[in-house]
Amino acid sequence: MASTMNGPTCSMYFMKSYYKTHESIEMPTLMYKTPFYYGEHVKKSGDPLEGLETRQDEVLKRLGVLQSRVGQLQEKYSISTCSSSSIPSNSAVVPTDMEKGKFHDIVVYLDPSSIPYSLLVLYEDLRKRFNVLATTHVHSSVLDVPDNLINIFNNGEVKSRKDYQIGLTVIWKKVTNGAVLMVDPYKQSAIEGEVNIARYLQRLLNSQYDSQDIIEATQIDEWLDTAQIQYLDGSNKERAAVLRSLNARFGKNIWLVGDKCSLADITMWSALQQSGQVTDIPANVKKWLTACNSEPGFSSALKLVG
Repeated sequence: MASTMNGPTCSMYFMKSYYKTHESIEMPTLMYKTPFYYGEHVKKSGDPLEGLETRQDEVLKRLGVLQSRVGQLQEKYSISTCSSSSIPSNSAVVPTDMEKGKFHDIVVYLDPSSIPYSLLVLYEDLRKRFNVLATTHVHSSVLDVPDNLINIFNNGEVKSRKDYQIGLTVIWKKVTNGAVLMVDPYKQSAIEGEVNIARYLQRLLNSQYDSQDIIEATQIDEWLDTAQIQYLDGSNKERAAVLRSLNARFGKNIWLVGDKCSLADITMWSALQQSGQVTDIPANVKKWLTACNSEPGFSSALKLVG
């Protein structure tokens, strides 16, 4: 029987909605929601190989942290201080943390298809001045690393960790923007680019590098920027301009800065070697290149890469 009451007949009681009509309500799709264990960047990737590589990176970082903490424990219980007999007599000024016997940990990611020659030269200097514990690993992103490269940064016979001042861990990996260096991977940001790594290693070799001659240090930094920005990352036109500048410079000077081989020469020499332009170059540049190749560290790097 139809109702004869006045007003709405669709319901006995009328109540306004608790939510505004334009608001959308997100309904749960899971009974329990927990954060993704491997992080959002892995969650969003549909490539299982990419996810595996990311997890491997996380494991390597954790291993680096564990290695650093073991070193701290050794220092705490007085078993990590290097004796005077274990430090080479021709050592440079030792950074403060190594003066206290602290183990200095460095991790470097290198792409075997683009070898930073300057790192090889500076590595030889590190070995001459400090006790360096060098180890090498291969990331899953690299299918094959030639034997001559895999053994470049290996010590061979490894003594106790307390007998070393610097730990250099090299990981062969596909890197898009050049070499990457990390000091204490758990806490610090990465240092990217060959010349920036060269800057760091030079100051590790000599902690008073900037205070000795600030003008010379600034000139070296300018040539480092030229090597990276205008030559390694520059166009053919920019590279040609750099070669002209070098040719003019070596018309009156033997080395780029000062009267001896410096970090500027090491990085610029590395840039030329990587570009493959070591034959069709101006006469003065070729003369300088020959002088560089005669230096022990440079010739050793060329032999190692082969």
